[in-house]
Amino acid sequence: MLSIQDLGLSIMGDSPKSFYILGGHEFGIKERYIDILCDKFGGRVEFDSVSALFDLFTQNHIIPLPSQVYVVRYDSAFVNSINATVASQLVNLTIPGVLVLLYETDKDVNKLDKHFPDNVSVIEKVDPKHLVKYLKSDFPSLDTKLLGKVAIASNDYYHAKNVCRCLSSL
Repeated sequence: MLSIQDLGLSIMGDSPKSFYILGGHEFGIKERYIDILCDKFGGRVEFDSVSALFDLFTQNHIIPLPSQVYVVRYDSAFVNSINATVASQLVNLTIPGVLVLLYETDKDVNKLDKHFPDNVSVIEKVDPKHLVKYLKSDFPSLDTKLLGKVAIASNDYYHAKNVCRCLSSL
């Protein structure tokens, strides 16, 4: 399993991996990492299932698929069907851009980690001190003391970011 530090270095570096599996309950940080990848690859497309992506990527295309971020959220059918063959197919799949699979439950993440230990990372609740750093980079016009209070009062980064959006529009 990738540590959160290794995940951040990989995504923010010059050559991100071809796919990531992001687990845990901190949705805001997952979205932040997806946004960083979107800046590098030019866009985002969301799919309902990994099987739909397999179908898309294994077909021949007259016009090549654009390089972008392909996101699949909470595909339990994929987790239930995972085995060594399916894992090998995903690892060897040619993806024009980056594939990001999102999961929350420990059961799903642990099962995926057995097949993709170099691609899975769990993002849990962020310490308020670190949350203030993220919020300060997102909302530089807001006072640091105010951001500290928002970080302490918020459930997670996503919630804190929404509160800051409201505060910055006042």
